[in-house]
Amino acid sequence: MRNQCGVSVGTFNEALRLLQSRGLVTVKPGPGGGLFSGEQSPRGPAGELSPRPRRAAE
Repeated sequence: MRNQCGVSVGTFNEALRLLQSRGLVTVKPGPGGGLFSGEQSPRGPAGELSPRPRRAAE
């Protein structure tokens, strides 16, 4: 996945830790393990990762 995205190991690991801390993914090591998606909130993952864009007047 990291190679497909074209990012460094450090950047990928940092993003993975962020997703784990927000409950969006779970990493299970060993046989049968891997990267698994967590439950999505009704707002969806984009709403969890970044604030809603606001106009300068808001």
